[in-house]
Amino acid sequence: MLNQSVLKKSLLAVAGLLVCAAASAAMDEESSAPAYRFGGVTAYPGLGLALKNDSNIFRLADTDPNKKSSMITVLSPSVVLQAGKDANAYSLAYLIDI
Repeated sequence: MLNQSVLKKSLLAVAGLLVCAAASAAMDEESSAPAYRFGGVTAYPGLGLALKNDSNIFRLADTDPNKKSSMITVLSPSVVLQAGKDANAYSLAYLIDI
């Protein structure tokens, strides 16, 4: 039987691949980045997925015997909104690590 942690990580990885594939299907003809146009605003979505080792998941003191390390999955959705052109171009970016 699969460990639930391994199953969750596998499902997250598959979900990330599906989102990336869906985003690449909606590619803008002018660039290689996916872009969605809403009137005069262009949105560029992004998604990052990383596996990292957290050496102190409980945030305990270094000398605490209950200190534990573990692999963690970090999901990083982002969006960049751009409006205008050339000298009058404005952008707003949002990124979060979950």
